[in-house]
Amino acid sequence: MTSNQRAAEYRHRRREAASMVSDDLSSATTRALLDGLMRRFATLEDPATTPAIADGARWVAGRIMKELCDRHEITPPEIQE
Repeated sequence: MTSNQRAAEYRHRRREAASMVSDDLSSATTRALLDGLMRRFATLEDPATTPAIADGARWVAGRIMKELCDRHEITPPEIQE
């Protein structure tokens, strides 16, 4: 296997882990959670994203952020509006 093939395989595994992160948050690695969160943000920034897909991306992003905060014992600050 060439180095380019290994790199492509690594990228594919990371994309797959990020895609599957919402299935089982508690067993996902922190790296996979962060990759999944980045993918959800990218979805929200895409002008072609429909409102229904954006709502789903926000919901999953919220679950991922909660898992990261719980896992690392982070208390989110109160947000003043």
